[in-house]
Amino acid sequence: QDAKIYVFTHKKLNYELPNNKLYEPLEVGAALHSEPIAELRDNTGISFSHLNPMIAEGTGLLWIRNNHPEGIEYLGNCQYRRQLHFKENTGFKDIFKLYDVIMPQPIYSPGVTVRTQYANCHRVEDLDICRDIVALNYPEYIDSWNSVIDNGHILFYSTGNIMRTKDYEEMVDFVYGVIEKYYQTIG
Repeated sequence: QDAKIYVFTHKKLNYELPNNKLYEPLEVGAALHSEPIAELRDNTGISFSHLNPMIAEGTGLLWIRNNHPEGIEYLGNCQYRRQLHFKENTGFKDIFKLYDVIMPQPIYSPGVTVRTQYANCHRVEDLDICRDIVALNYPEYIDSWNSVIDNGHILFYSTGNIMRTKDYEEMVDFVYGVIEKYYQTIG
């Protein structure tokens, strides 16, 4: 098997996951729960589980980055309520000859940018701090930030994705580079 999709959960699953070896439930924020709700928990191995109140499912991303089995060519994750569905014998090698990443169906919202949507639900000042961090520390990504976040109208309401393991690791390293600098900025 060359792929693994971790299903983030913080609640006991009351429904079935697809019945194949691609999927592995991963309890996120396990350090905060005394009773296990999944066999695999993000408070094992190299763990950041205690940060779950601040970075939510991010503790799962970090756990996967640091603890996934060797030899897995494709890594992915999805939420327990928003699953990506694949058959066990999906030919990921063929898919990734054409694509770099598999993501859920986005929502196109012509009247709302990603920034506007974020501002409607969160503190937009936090997003501004992250933009400044990207501009200063990762200037090669600022044009993408401007296009996707500040001016983009394509919204993804799920953290689901699958990509080559090397790309997954690089994505998590980038995200946590920004998060680490964010916390250094705000204290």
